[in-house]
Amino acid sequence: MTDVLKMGKKVLTIGVVATTILWSLGVAAFVAPLIAQAETTVTLTAGDVIKGASTKNVFYYAVDGKRYTFPTQDVAFSWIKDWSTVKTISDSQISGITIGGTIAYRPGTQLVKVQSDAKVYAVEPGGVLRWIESDTIAKALWGTNWTSLLRDVDPTIFPYVYTVSASSVNTATYPVGSLVKMGADYYLIGTGMTKRLVTAAGLTANNYQTKFAAVATDLSAYTTGTGITANEAALTTIYGAVVTGGVVVVPAGTGVTVSLASDTPAAATVVTDSGTGVGAQALIPALKLNFTASNDGDVVVKSVKLTRGGISADTDVPNMYLYDGDTQLANTPSVSVKTFTFLNSAGLFTVAKGTTKTITVKFDLANAAGAGKTISFAVAAVGDVVTNSAAVNGTFPVTGNIYTVASVTDLGKFTLTSVSPSAASNVDPGQNSYEIWRFTTVAQNQDVELRSVKFTIVGSVNATDLKNIALWDGGTQIGSTVAALAADKTVTLNFATPYVIAKGVTRTLSLRADIVGGSTRTFYFSTLLVTLFLLDLLT
Repeated sequence: MTDVLKMGKKVLTIGVVATTILWSLGVAAFVAPLIAQAETTVTLTAGDVIKGASTKNVFYYAVDGKRYTFPTQDVAFSWIKDWSTVKTISDSQISGITIGGTIAYRPGTQLVKVQSDAKVYAVEPGGVLRWIESDTIAKALWGTNWTSLLRDVDPTIFPYVYTVSASSVNTATYPVGSLVKMGADYYLIGTGMTKRLVTAAGLTANNYQTKFAAVATDLSAYTTGTGITANEAALTTIYGAVVTGGVVVVPAGTGVTVSLASDTPAAATVVTDSGTGVGAQALIPALKLNFTASNDGDVVVKSVKLTRGGISADTDVPNMYLYDGDTQLANTPSVSVKTFTFLNSAGLFTVAKGTTKTITVKFDLANAAGAGKTISFAVAAVGDVVTNSAAVNGTFPVTGNIYTVASVTDLGKFTLTSVSPSAASNVDPGQNSYEIWRFTTVAQNQDVELRSVKFTIVGSVNATDLKNIALWDGGTQIGSTVAALAADKTVTLNFATPYVIAKGVTRTLSLRADIVGGSTRTFYFSTLLVTLFLLDLLT
């Protein structure tokens, strides 16, 4: 069901998806969106420049499987010539790609500053900035019209995108990464006062634009390096890189160690209802794995295979998930005789060099699974983890604890039903505490505590178009107000004091927000993540 609030000349389009959620013993269930029509998934390759079907924001799709924002057109056009190479994908596909960060200017293309700082900086690989100490030096390197290269950087992103080097530009020597023209030839400046001749083919293959080249009259002080005649991935990688020899290269750590986290979930009883179609416990935390990368580079984990143990069947586990904290990384693995394999050729997740990432394995229990069954999961062998060429280490099998199934006839059930909007409707920006969705909730068999609700909004609306989001029961607010949507257009409402829904009681709840922008834009609610706790367990 996707009832939609539609926007006119200054309106937002709002829609909802309503469904029923089954709960037991304080675990959350992810409710898949109901989509009116199928959407084509575009195959992406690291290095693609992408945008959503109904948005103007353009992103770089990196080797870590995340999308990185071009904050301005100037930044984008320092890396690419125009928009002709941009791939347009569906809004739902792009919303499923995690935002990883923001992109800096390509080295050697522009000079940058922030309005609150009089200093002018040159950009080197990796977003490293070097202060240009004087107007005299700037003129010597970039000519008397050097100020035409100057671009202001948003001060709110400046410290996250750029790093100011302790080394300034205090002599007339070009910063690393500069493209320099002397006579009819073009050179790329590297570390240690080196220059690499870039042929016409090399310029084209590496997306260099000669309009950004500084003009030099003497490069005799530079040592000549290997010429650039074809594409070099190190020169065209926009994100997912480190600086080596003055160019950008994609790192690959030499190893990752897999181990059982000290706080892996303890053995427990999990619950299913004996009635047909009633449901069972969902999103059960079963295993926590630590992935520790070597100090020499990031490690991309592309595949994780889990082996089921215990006295049970594959059908007793209708779905499994990988989580990084509260963020779902993957679901619906392929299943083949006790093995559940998560695979993403672009990477399930990346472990930064010298760090440990903890991944939680969760599973859903099947309805009427049968009392007395036991379930556990393990990474059985070293080959069950696949990376981007990094060696996998550890003591295998890495095994979680055993879960025993109990069967009841009165499993708690939480039903959510959409009430409003019931059809397309318009709303003008500029309204405060506007009801963007009203729905009913009812708890059956057990009293329920509502502890958090996560809303995901899909559509052309920007994350900044809605502010001050809160949940209300009539004239009473439930929990605190969230000031803004996250960058991925989600909002999670956590309740320090749980909201109790007594069994058999129906409550009507209202989601409200300030509409601050979004002329001609649309959105609808696609997914929910709700955390509940049953007060009367197994009664």
